[in-house]
Amino acid sequence: MRAYSSGYHLDWEEVEHYRDMYLPNGADGVDPYNSPALFPTIPGMPPHYILAAQCDGVFDEAFAFAEQLKKVGTKCDVVVGEGMIHAFTLLTHLIPAANTYLDGLHEAIRKAQPPSRG
Repeated sequence: MRAYSSGYHLDWEEVEHYRDMYLPNGADGVDPYNSPALFPTIPGMPPHYILAAQCDGVFDEAFAFAEQLKKVGTKCDVVVGEGMIHAFTLLTHLIPAANTYLDGLHEAIRKAQPPSRG
C-alpha cells in the first residue's frame, strides 16, 4: 500500500485515471517516451533538483528516479516538502509555506545557470 495514496489531494485512483487518459488505446506505459523516468540515465546529465511532496501518492517515484541519476554520477538533490500535497507549488495562495520550497527551487535554478556574459 502506498502511503498518502488516498485522501491527500491526489488519490491513487486519480493517478491511474490520468495515466489512462494520457496513454489511450493501449499505449505502452513502459515506453520511455511515455514515462521519462524509464529513460536510461547516462553519465554527464546536468544536475537535478527534485522537489517531492511528502503527502503525495507518487512520492516514492521521486526517490527512485533520484537513485537512477546518482548511480551514473549525476548530482541530484532531493528536497522533501514536509506536510505538502501533490502540486503544492501551484497552491501558494492556499498553502503559504509552499513559497519556502519555491525559494529553494529558484535558488537551485540560479546556481545551475551559466554565468552571464557582459
